[in-house]
Amino acid sequence: MAKKYIMHRVSYESDVSFKLLEHGYLSIGFSDGQDVYEAALTGDWDIYIAACNNEYVDQEWWNSTVKRAQPFRFLNMSIGDIIVVPLWYGLFSIYEVANEPLRISDFDLSLLGKDNKNLYKKDGVLYDGDRQVDLGFLLPVKIVRKHLLRREYADANLTSRMKFPQTNTDIDDIFESVERAINAETPINFYESVIESIPPQLLNTIISDLNPDKFEKLIMWFMKKQGFSTYIAAKNERGKEEYADVDVVANSDLLKLTIHIQGKFHKGITDDWAVEQISRYSDQKRIEDDIEDDYIYISWVITTANEFSAIAKEKAAEKRVRLIDGLMFARMLIDAGVVNINEAFD
Repeated sequence: MAKKYIMHRVSYESDVSFKLLEHGYLSIGFSDGQDVYEAALTGDWDIYIAACNNEYVDQEWWNSTVKRAQPFRFLNMSIGDIIVVPLWYGLFSIYEVANEPLRISDFDLSLLGKDNKNLYKKDGVLYDGDRQVDLGFLLPVKIVRKHLLRREYADANLTSRMKFPQTNTDIDDIFESVERAINAETPINFYESVIESIPPQLLNTIISDLNPDKFEKLIMWFMKKQGFSTYIAAKNERGKEEYADVDVVANSDLLKLTIHIQGKFHKGITDDWAVEQISRYSDQKRIEDDIEDDYIYISWVITTANEFSAIAKEKAAEKRVRLIDGLMFARMLIDAGVVNINEAFD
């Protein structure tokens, strides 16, 4: 049988899925779909669909053929098949299937070593502390190429396919693009080599030298560098609904675009409260300014923290809020140019 190629995302349940991937296990959701595992492994679509209809007849989630195809495709990968995994920051990795797929209920969590902290299974379902983790199946993989830059290793066809929004898709038709990325020699990229160590240093300086008010000014300065007219919102803004809040407002009349930004001067983890505040504020403004029906409102949360909580990520996805952690914002500042950064505090 010919080798198969797919593109598969692991951003879903990222707190756990990336830990699994580091230990050689690619994951997919559908924790409630483990009962159709055997039917999927037959490789017969009709048998699989019959099992889905029988087990999940009352669950609307399983009524979509597109969604049903995702675990079926995942479970029908064979040893030696190739999987392209898009990652954050313009990166991607390439893996080879190393063994047969398995249900999360059959997985030995001790294989994760110290990353097993807070993880346990109950009734065949994975939990991270008190939170249920919606991962149903795993696929053992081994790394082929890790953390490649798309702009340097992915041609137009592969770049385009990695923008595909669904969890996974067949890419057999562009296998030559994948093989080209696998076999390419590592290019010399002086900029990326130099820039890799700078964001952590800049973030440490931001945390040690600034305070919450100055952090808001830094955000405002950055948005001005991007061509927006900006201001720091009044803390006691009249008419603001309960729990709604914004720190920096950036407008572009040319683009008919407003970005509402909540800044959090935090260490460690930023929780979901920031997402709640900024989404409520943007929702209120959309209603109040409905006469400007061609204006777009976007919500951001920028934090100095290392990461956002799992609940914050879930709410952000639901409410369409962009989350920018400390290292990401530091990289954005560097790319914008920091020669005149002191002007932020004038």
